[in-house]
Amino acid sequence: MRIRVTNSSVYNSIKKLIEKIFNLSSQKESSNILFSHNGQLHNYKKKFNDFQKNFYSKLVFSCFFLIGFCNLFPIITMISAAHDLLKTNINPNINITTRYGGKYDCNEISTGAVLLADVLPGLLMKFFISAFSNRISYLKKFMFIVITGSLSFLIVSQTSNSIKWLIFTGICCASVSTSVGELTFLSLTTLYPTNMSFFPYVIGSGTSGLLSSFFYAGLASYFSPKKAILYMLFVPFLMTIAYCLLPDHNSSLLKRSQYSALKLINSKEIDIEEKNLVPFETMGLYDKFKLTKPLLKYMIPLFIIFYSEYLINQGLYELLYFKDNNLIRDHSSQYRWYNVAFRTGVFISRLSLKIFPITFLPIFPILQILNFLILFSHIIYQFIPSISIVLVITFWEGLLGGGCYVNALNLVSIEIPKIYREFSIGVTTIADTIGIALAGFTALPLHNAICRFGM
Repeated sequence: MRIRVTNSSVYNSIKKLIEKIFNLSSQKESSNILFSHNGQLHNYKKKFNDFQKNFYSKLVFSCFFLIGFCNLFPIITMISAAHDLLKTNINPNINITTRYGGKYDCNEISTGAVLLADVLPGLLMKFFISAFSNRISYLKKFMFIVITGSLSFLIVSQTSNSIKWLIFTGICCASVSTSVGELTFLSLTTLYPTNMSFFPYVIGSGTSGLLSSFFYAGLASYFSPKKAILYMLFVPFLMTIAYCLLPDHNSSLLKRSQYSALKLINSKEIDIEEKNLVPFETMGLYDKFKLTKPLLKYMIPLFIIFYSEYLINQGLYELLYFKDNNLIRDHSSQYRWYNVAFRTGVFISRLSLKIFPITFLPIFPILQILNFLILFSHIIYQFIPSISIVLVITFWEGLLGGGCYVNALNLVSIEIPKIYREFSIGVTTIADTIGIALAGFTALPLHNAICRFGM
């Protein structure tokens, strides 16, 4: 009897022990499940926050790329179309419209006239906007840019070549749109991290230079030049979408972005003591003018290289005519593809900034002047045997021009105190516009003199 009792008590004790063990394990299991759910929730929140940060960074990058792409489109399209717009004979099968005759197949008006219409109004607007930049909101400037850009495509595409004054009015609209856009958007890039704003903007503008000249050359070969220009109306619409999607620079998510500032030179941005500097908002016109003095080391190389390259583009391109060429026979087509080769060089040079930045800016204008002398000598003495060689030279010309532009502006964004960068980077671009304008004035008598020489 005792044994049975003992066995029963032992059995009950074991049973209770087993129940306790199972109850404890079930509690631990439920606790583990709870911790597991909490951990997963934390991971999901972290992933979502990371996604937001990366999304905002990529969105800003994409918006500035599209803005840079669209801003340069009007003026490059007009320059690429210059030879077609100056034709007095609108029959596409007849390409020779000469006043001088001779071997150069000269238009009555140099394409330098188109260049002047492309830059002079924009230059005046740059001076005005620079002086009163802090009084005009970015939204108002943007609306002005889109309206004038749209008008340029509409006016030029719907106007007969015989109505020259209206053609040049449309070209002036393109000039104002692109010039005000360049100053406005480059200033806007200073409010965002460099790698998310300045770098994609210059890549976008380089891409625009390439694709706008390429699109025009391709479309004008299959359609009329007027239709090719009309089809460019999608550009202002695309720019509007990009600007509307651009996040505010004070966005908290943007400030917490994982994208770090882009180091384009093998050092950090120069740390300049800014406590003792005069705030830009309190400066008058004379004080702002004094800020341009330290910018001259960037502006002078920009002026020289843009003067020499646009003297080549608008003074010599239309005279580099290979009559017996089997690759590109048409004179207007040769002019278009010179522009395509040039813009391809500009595009590649702007991509190279992150890989191979250059701080010695004078090398660019020196080599560009050499390009001018080679091509000018060929026009006089005709020693280059093939158009392919000229296309290579124009490609090299684009590499130099784009390289000088992007490296100069990059140095401004690094070396100038932050409180003055928004103003300084916009003012620096005035140098290239002055160089282009002077090239247009020089191209007119140069064109006439060479055409008379070739009679």
